[in-house]
Amino acid sequence: DSDYQLALELSASLENLLSQGLLASATPSASASRSKAAWSQLMAPIQPPNCFVHGEPAKENTVHKPGPNKGKTFFLCARPVGPGYNKGRNERLREEVDHRYQCNFFKWRSDVRQRQTGS
Repeated sequence: DSDYQLALELSASLENLLSQGLLASATPSASASRSKAAWSQLMAPIQPPNCFVHGEPAKENTVHKPGPNKGKTFFLCARPVGPGYNKGRNERLREEVDHRYQCNFFKWRSDVRQRQTGS
């Protein structure tokens, strides 16, 4: 997970600074503020992406179906489903979507997190 990797990198950089004695020479307030900023970015809530058709914030959902993606979170268009929903993404083109209802927008939460943190 990208969050875990970032936490490992922060820990490694802190250990590196301590071993080189660089952390002791830095002012405590500057070091604390840099650390606080890094952790704040890591722990900040994810802003939901906007769906492409409506431009509205998407709704976060979790996979409950048994399988490799169980427990993963993802974003879907927040509008209610309408007629033709069962046709699926391959048969229902974006141009054919009634804009009063849910469009085909889908994005994994991990992809959104990576884009927001710049990783």
